Amino acid sequence: MSKPCFVFEIVETNPFKHLCHLSLRLSEGGETQIKKHLSLKLRQLKEEQESNLQILKGLEQQIDIERKNNAQKTAELELLKCDFQSKLQDMQQLLKIEYQTEKQVLLQTKMDLEQQLKQHQMNAGEKEKNFLQQIKDLKEKNSQCDNHVK
Repeated sequence: MSKPCFVFEIVETNPFKHLCHLSLRLSEGGETQIKKHLSLKLRQLKEEQESNLQILKGLEQQIDIERKNNAQKTAELELLKCDFQSKLQDMQQLLKIEYQTEKQVLLQTKMDLEQQLKQHQMNAGEKEKNFLQQIKDLKEKNSQCDNHVK
């Protein structure tokens, strides 16, 4: 009994001719050929699956390593963040104290200068009174001298 044969052709047709570009003869395979072909394909799929599983395991290991690194870096970042916040609060406190101190010094200096100004104004007022009195005395003496001279 002959096995049936199938022909697969790719043909270009136009009104003038039929041109065959590809012609394949396909015959029905025997049971042993089919089993051989399927076993080969099954073996290839298993090898590919094993290869993919190895790649997957490697990628999972890399992911685990990266997650650990990420967790470690996150912990380091949190420590640095806490440290910087602490330092920032300390510096803010120091600046606040320094600001208050400078403010007190400036207020004291202002009060001292105001007091010196009042003292100078009082001294200037007394000197002005003394000068006015001296001028008045000198005018009187001058008028007395003028009266004596006349």
